[in-house]
Amino acid sequence: MEKVTTMKMDEPIDFNREMLLKIKPFNPKQRLNLLKHIKKIRPDIKVVIVSGYKSVETAAEASRIGADDYITKPFEKENVLAIIERIVQ
Repeated sequence: MEKVTTMKMDEPIDFNREMLLKIKPFNPKQRLNLLKHIKKIRPDIKVVIVSGYKSVETAAEASRIGADDYITKPFEKENVLAIIERIVQ
């Protein structure tokens, strides 16, 4: 089983992963709805949301729903890798 995948809006969700790194274009409401859907089907899957929207409210809601982290752009590659490493351990 591969550990990490990214998603695009028109692709099906691959639930055979340990972690989803969400970086493709969705608006904040779509992200939260998708997160709810993912967690309903696979509550154990790790989800990191990467967003261009810097909203404390959206980040807090994502955390409440079950996101393991919420990163805003721009970001340093090393920071994202450190977050992924922390979460999958």
